Amino acid sequence: MIFAGCAAVVVNLDNDKVVTHPGISIVWGLTVMVLVYSVGHISGAHFNPAVTIAHASTKRFPVKQVSRVLKLYSYEKVGSTKVMFLIQNLDQLHERNFY
Repeated sequence: MIFAGCAAVVVNLDNDKVVTHPGISIVWGLTVMVLVYSVGHISGAHFNPAVTIAHASTKRFPVKQVSRVLKLYSYEKVGSTKVMFLIQNLDQLHERNFY
């Protein structure tokens, strides 16, 4: 999600504002729409843990599922941190012939 939205901003800045602000907004909106349709059946389309907790506290989301959703969020954060670490250290890994 961040990749597509930020890429739209970068393309807009690098190419003489060809995307425009409405275009950037459309990119963000379409990205959210694709995420909702593709993984909404798994998590109910709760992409923000704060929203999940808020809905559970107001009884709009089953409290039994909160721990499962928060566990998925934690796995997601650990995985993204590992990928970020790998990307930051690709030069060192290449020098050591790890790949």
